[in-house]
Amino acid sequence: MFKNILNELYQIDSSLRRHEKELIKLIQELLDKKPEVVLDKSFRKELREELLKRTEKPSLFLPFLKPVGFVALGALIFAAVILPFIGKDFESPFRFEAQKVEREGFGNLALKQEEVLGKGGGMTEASAPRLEMVDYSYSYTGEDFKVPEQMEVLKKKQAEVSFELGSFLSQKEIAGFDISKLKDPCLENFSLKDKDGYSVNVDFSSGLVSIFKLPVFQGGNVSEREALQTAESFLKEYEVDLSNYSEPEIRENIVLYPLEIQGKSVYEMSGTKTGLHINVSSEGVIGLWNLSFLSYESSVYMTASKERILSFVQKRKFNIPSPTRVIELELQDPEYGYVRFFREADEFLVPALIFPAYENGKYVESRVVPLIKEVLDKIESDSGMMRE
Repeated sequence: MFKNILNELYQIDSSLRRHEKELIKLIQELLDKKPEVVLDKSFRKELREELLKRTEKPSLFLPFLKPVGFVALGALIFAAVILPFIGKDFESPFRFEAQKVEREGFGNLALKQEEVLGKGGGMTEASAPRLEMVDYSYSYTGEDFKVPEQMEVLKKKQAEVSFELGSFLSQKEIAGFDISKLKDPCLENFSLKDKDGYSVNVDFSSGLVSIFKLPVFQGGNVSEREALQTAESFLKEYEVDLSNYSEPEIRENIVLYPLEIQGKSVYEMSGTKTGLHINVSSEGVIGLWNLSFLSYESSVYMTASKERILSFVQKRKFNIPSPTRVIELELQDPEYGYVRFFREADEFLVPALIFPAYENGKYVESRVVPLIKEVLDKIESDSGMMRE
């Protein structure tokens, strides 16, 4: 029994081995109370609650904050650490999970969309370049492809730990204010700073973690090799979970670890990959952002036809009414991926086809086409595209 419980904990966070004696003592106390205990959700809940009672000796820290342990974090941060790892099925919020819900369970995806379309959107004459107005046209030259009639859409869930922390804090009185009077509070975010200048922000609403070194603008440029070595050393030191990120890509002083969900890359509508960004200078890592919680719900939606997908992807890029020059690009065989899509505060990962575009055999960009009919309807409506 001990071995099973400890192994599950260590699989989540190997550094907990350093606290094995304390964990064994606590588990033994719980087992003494219930000799026939079963390693189920009830036992894990009791273990979590017992750990929370011992907040006067915080010793466990989030994987991305290990070296910041000298900070007097107190009960709040101890709770923030314990709950994600000792909570439901011992799952880390940084590891992908998707809970299935009913068909089209997220409602109409096209309602109240506030997606910024970036390069994929239309352009009015007023916003077009004043001098040479260049547009791009596309023609598909790849092989035939098929699209399933329906596919799963993923909706990002707010981290459950934010509600549990809100409940935990509501039991306290802070600065003479009785928080227990609040109704179902949830913790939206918290920030930490250390003596080396790092500022860490955990935003439970968006499910994102960012780390910056202040002042932000410091140090000079470094080579790509130095940038990669510095980023990898930083991630190793802070034990950042990269199980859902692919091989890094370097763009000047930015090292990008592309996000991968179920083996597929995640894109923005502009055609760029999204993921974990690390800003490196000669002074070391001065910024990390977009470290994401990866808890989702999934629901099945109808897809657009292949004909409509090809019509969408071959439309001109900026839709300039009277361009002075049109550059022709060739679209080759697509691959499946996801594209981020927003409906008010809700974030979705929508299945998409990613078409690489070439000019005279040289790669230029990627064209992203959401495959869900409702999403494609909304994007075409917002960008002023005419359906053919």
